[in-house]
Amino acid sequence: MTAGLLEIRARRHVLDAVVDLDGSATVTVLFGPSGAGKTTLLRCLAGLEPLDGGSIDFAGTRWNDGTRIVVPARHRSIGYLFQDHALFPHLDVAANVAFGLRALPRAERPGRVERALSAAHAGHLGSRPVPQLSGGEAQRVALARALAPHPAMLLLDEPLSALDSTTRASLRTELRQILVEQRIPTIVVTHDRTEALALGDRLVVLVDGRVRQVGTPVEVFDRPADEVVAGVVGVETAVTGTVLAARDGVVQVDVSGRSLSAALADEESPAAGSPVVVCIRAEDVSLQSRRSDAVTSQRNQLDVTVTRVTVEGALVRVDLDAGFRLSSYVTRPAREDLGIVEGARLVATFKGQAVHLVPR
Repeated sequence: MTAGLLEIRARRHVLDAVVDLDGSATVTVLFGPSGAGKTTLLRCLAGLEPLDGGSIDFAGTRWNDGTRIVVPARHRSIGYLFQDHALFPHLDVAANVAFGLRALPRAERPGRVERALSAAHAGHLGSRPVPQLSGGEAQRVALARALAPHPAMLLLDEPLSALDSTTRASLRTELRQILVEQRIPTIVVTHDRTEALALGDRLVVLVDGRVRQVGTPVEVFDRPADEVVAGVVGVETAVTGTVLAARDGVVQVDVSGRSLSAALADEESPAAGSPVVVCIRAEDVSLQSRRSDAVTSQRNQLDVTVTRVTVEGALVRVDLDAGFRLSSYVTRPAREDLGIVEGARLVATFKGQAVHLVPR
């Protein structure tokens, strides 16, 4: 990938997005709630929808200028993977993968199909009838079909959403490996946090048709740029507070009468009296039965009361009353050891580095 690979200035219906992507990321994730404009942006990139305004430039070539399609969809060299895989049920796997290779000499097609299936970890499925494929196998075949023409870019629209949770978990890691191996610039649409973290090198948060933040997945999920992004990326605790004091990179914040310490790495310390949104992820909050003697400005300890206990797969979410709403994730053994039930009194601890402040 080269610098300045993709530049988008797209206006379409509710979409009014500006995105610049360079060569630092193989997989870019478009992340946001339903109706944010993610699929619309993908369809504009593919040439399936015109722009009402703006432009799309890819690798120095203008695809759209906002008034007409400069480059038709069939000439954009894009592989498109739909969430429902859209395979032809009357053709076998090999014929499905070969469908987009009509411009290739007939003698070269079998070899291209075989290589594409192998790249998608589906080499054993070539002669299989499509109706006999499982959901995961069908998505691998659909990916092979997208890879077969050697596209300049891959577009994946919620590629795992139609799969059951077990298949989705196993294919997620496999899909990331395939995309990295192929080294094709890829844009993935998803609203699933785990999927975004597992697949993406770069994350673009889209809300109400506008880009709100761009960064690595970890940066965006751990340090949202504003209150809206914090809500979209699922920060469990996002409460209002007021800065009490700031010194040596440590900020004291009042939240509902409780004083919290926030350790700032690179951000400029907010002024005393400034209103902020205090963001704390549940996985950064630990629970214990009693206070520790090792209290420092870098660690917060709060007396809390359990208000709700919810089993979420391998982990248990514990909602807490700390004078404000706080949440923590614990393992099932930890739940038993600590006797975590509604009404239980515990101590919640979290580092100052886990407290992210967003100016209001």
